[in-house]
Amino acid sequence: MPLPDVYRFAWQILDFLAAKGCSLTVAHWAEIRLLKLLGVAPQVADCVACGKALPKAGSAVGFSVPRGGLLCRECQPVSAQGILPLSDDVLAMLRTWQETPSPTIALRTACTTDQHASLDRLLGAFVDYHLESSRARRIALDLL
Repeated sequence: MPLPDVYRFAWQILDFLAAKGCSLTVAHWAEIRLLKLLGVAPQVADCVACGKALPKAGSAVGFSVPRGGLLCRECQPVSAQGILPLSDDVLAMLRTWQETPSPTIALRTACTTDQHASLDRLLGAFVDYHLESSRARRIALDLL
């Protein structure tokens, strides 16, 4: 099955990396954008259990790996398994990067070690669970 958007994205990110160099932030952005292009991106706007729209900050208690997205405070106790904590700053990055087609946003984002660790845990768990391809993820991140 041809995937022209994925092909264009691959060329875009490879050209960007050749010109600007790589950073862990750009690698996380690329992973998030690729998941969106493939139609399997984490759901970061609405609660995956009840469908309630979640405001920008303070309303999500965690990320449900099995359900593939955020849970609101009311639904979190019902879905306690496989939930990763998610801070408002990391959630803001996920939302922004999912919608921003240019890697420049990631290059300009200053991430702390804790933010990188949180993104890596969340994306790693999401890909492992939903795509069953942790090895492919590790290889791709190593290449970037």
